[in-house]
Amino acid sequence: MAFDLSSRRAHLVVATIAVVALSAVNNGPLFWRGEAPGDLIDGRFNLYVLEHIYRWLTGQDASLVSPAIFYPFRDVLFFSDAHAGSALVYAAFRALGQSPFIAYDSWFLIGYVSTFVAAYYAIARFGGDALTAALGAAIFAFSLPSVAQFGHSQLVYRCGAPMALLQLWLGVRDGSARSFVLAFIWLCFQFLLSIYLGMFLFLVMAAFAVAAPVVERDAKPPRAWLGAFVAASRRMLRSPRPFADGFAVSVVVAVVIAAATLALFAGYAHTAHEYKFHRGWSEIATMLPRPVSYLLMADLPYWRSVSSTLSAAVPMPWEHNLFIGFGVLGFFVVGVLAVARNSSAALGAAPARAMAISLFVVALLTLNFGHGFALYRPLAALPGFGAIRAVSRIGLVLAFPAAVVAAVGLRSLIAESRPKVVGALIAAGLACLAGFEFATIARYTMPIADAERRVDALVAAARQQAQGAASPILLALGPSAADGTAQAVELDAMLAAQRLGWPTINGYSGNFPPGVTAYVSCASAARQFGEYEWQRHDARDRLGDADAALKRIVFVGEDCDSDPLNRVLAPAPTHAEPTSADLPAQVAILPLAMRRDGSVVRFSVKIQNNSADKWIPGRSANPVSLSWRFAPVNQNSDDNQAWNPRKPLATDVAPGGTLVMSTTAAVPQASGDYRLEVSLVADGLFWFHNKGMKPLRFEPIITVSQAQ
Repeated sequence: MAFDLSSRRAHLVVATIAVVALSAVNNGPLFWRGEAPGDLIDGRFNLYVLEHIYRWLTGQDASLVSPAIFYPFRDVLFFSDAHAGSALVYAAFRALGQSPFIAYDSWFLIGYVSTFVAAYYAIARFGGDALTAALGAAIFAFSLPSVAQFGHSQLVYRCGAPMALLQLWLGVRDGSARSFVLAFIWLCFQFLLSIYLGMFLFLVMAAFAVAAPVVERDAKPPRAWLGAFVAASRRMLRSPRPFADGFAVSVVVAVVIAAATLALFAGYAHTAHEYKFHRGWSEIATMLPRPVSYLLMADLPYWRSVSSTLSAAVPMPWEHNLFIGFGVLGFFVVGVLAVARNSSAALGAAPARAMAISLFVVALLTLNFGHGFALYRPLAALPGFGAIRAVSRIGLVLAFPAAVVAAVGLRSLIAESRPKVVGALIAAGLACLAGFEFATIARYTMPIADAERRVDALVAAARQQAQGAASPILLALGPSAADGTAQAVELDAMLAAQRLGWPTINGYSGNFPPGVTAYVSCASAARQFGEYEWQRHDARDRLGDADAALKRIVFVGEDCDSDPLNRVLAPAPTHAEPTSADLPAQVAILPLAMRRDGSVVRFSVKIQNNSADKWIPGRSANPVSLSWRFAPVNQNSDDNQAWNPRKPLATDVAPGGTLVMSTTAAVPQASGDYRLEVSLVADGLFWFHNKGMKPLRFEPIITVSQAQ
């Protein structure tokens, strides 16, 4: 007897095989190679937030919205994704005894599986058989743009999108008030899973609600939607048993989840107001997709060189990897042609035309056409949309309408090709190509053992430094390079403090409180305490006596004795203007001391501001940082070598004033003779030695040999 691809048994068998096979390729290596998704920065940040919520649920952390990072600032959970809709999944695995990293891997796996199942169910309800539903669900859940976002694991939970669009279509088609309510519930749930993806889903649903009544033959007119709500409400109010009707239950669930969503919005809005967070149009514009973004996929091996060439003019190209691959593109193109000619291969009652139109409309709406022109700009001025920076992630939601159209393409190849064997062979070839692309794309992962060793070492060092001190506060310092290593140390400190149960001055998130700079220094605690004292505006005080709290700091990673740590620094002067380009010529760096200690060099300098009217900003606008490099003795010291390390100035330097700075520099690994050079940099503006200041060059030669 033939295997009926439309039967319930076929759906169960094919869906199970597909999701197990895809998950084995995509997520299996994480478990059997002992890895976790993402890198030491963004990947571990998501782990930190999930673990914090678990600790709060189990009574180990006192405040849900104020994890003890960026101490003493509060409400920092709302600086980035809060994982409100998925944290219970992680907590369940932790409650079952899994370690944090294994629970994180399991949470990540469930994100892909739930997204696949939701997409499969939706496409099957649209009329797809087992093969077309499996293809569409695979395209949506495991698309190349999704895999390219392995480092941003908060984007993996997208199960709300297909369910919301399915219920919206059922409401539009049948005039079912309950379906509209269910669509709203799934939209709210997607907001709880990810604010970003919820906003993008809202855009797609809005476009679909406009397009469907116009282009879909089965859709009811909008006036019928209102009539359905009125009729359903009357039935519910007049019924002696209102909850026997599914509409009433749906309304109650909608009210509850809407309240939860509004509470989440309120948390973000309050925090944005409290800290005066704002994203300007120039920042948002860099993250809008360009037309070429849909051809970029740097992690696809055979496409890497082409992608690199095309991305030359795209800012932040790693956020613009939206190419779906040639295999999926082939199905999509065939599907578009089938939809355009109103083919009978369309998936039963699937609103394929409305899906295609919604996809193209939203893609155009979010496109940066260049020369400052973008249709998205008015939207960016609206509450909520203006807070979204990485609009390029819209491709993760647009993948669902693309998957529906691609599923139509598969049906068209199988059912309409003449002879049928040709269509079947083309479909098989495209599927194999798509599978090859999915299997070979690079995935950003980190070895769990390496990540844990970093935190173990920091925990041990912190305990040794604390020596039983009461209520310690951690401040970890590490390499000050501009290559991500400084941010990795921030995550080391966050996870170490979480394990110790201490607050920490360190922190990393999508936003930062006042007084926090990109590079941590010995004076970071004094800077943050001073800014906190200045900005707090009510009786809720996490800090108490700021100067007393400063004495509780446990410094790990650098000798901070010579820095101004005996008192809290006053709030930064409000120098709003950028650092003057005339200032460097009036600044001098004078040597105080330098000594080599094994693989590091410890040195101190005096920064002298000889200007009569210009400040050197260390804490206010465009803060200046100390920077250094080891210049080979026998090479031109003006080459482009290694001005990477940073150490922010402890405070602003007044006209005629001086500031002593001490730090540690790691000697080069390559053998040779070097001299240590020191300069200043106004990040994003200029190097002081390029604007008239003579860089300091210490006279002693640092010799590095292979034996060392």
